[in-house]
Amino acid sequence: MMSRDQLFATLMCVRRLGFFMPPKDLRQKIYHTAPDLDLNSEVARLLKHIAYYPNPTKVKEMLDINPGLLMQSGDVVTAAGHTGVSIKPYECGLGEGDHYKDAEGYEMIPLIASYFSKIPGLSAEEGEQERVRQYARYQSAIDDMPNQKPTATIDWIIDVIVKNADQKVLDDALEAFRQDKDLTPRTRHALSLC
Repeated sequence: MMSRDQLFATLMCVRRLGFFMPPKDLRQKIYHTAPDLDLNSEVARLLKHIAYYPNPTKVKEMLDINPGLLMQSGDVVTAAGHTGVSIKPYECGLGEGDHYKDAEGYEMIPLIASYFSKIPGLSAEEGEQERVRQYARYQSAIDDMPNQKPTATIDWIIDVIVKNADQKVLDDALEAFRQDKDLTPRTRHALSLC
């Protein structure tokens, strides 16, 4: 079976060659090696509490029982409909951008991060190294979030509609709005690639 990194490298090469879809023989190889989604495993249930209906209290309960779940990969379908395949719980939380507090005061990302030192079979330093390794995949997207300013916002479109009667200007503005790739948060995009 192809690893996630091998699959991404293959797809990236195909995209750089200018193909919208990989060639048929490569597509068959990818489809036949991709794992079936397992949405009923213990780690998949944890991912669901992180991504589908965020519940830090339930995540805390599950990690209190088994902090080793942080080293396991699972599959999840998010509330937005993105499918994460072979993703770890901390990566899922980072990809979803879950930084809010629940009613009991637990914040998802720091809560999950606090369990890396409790993973059985790893020292506290090794657990922290694993957390840093998982965080590194999302660091550039997270660091860039404050700088994200979409060029075509809904307010901009409304201003163009109110101020311009010229159909060509309106068409160009709507096309710019549709083509603007900065409208989706980058961490969600990172999760959808998993």
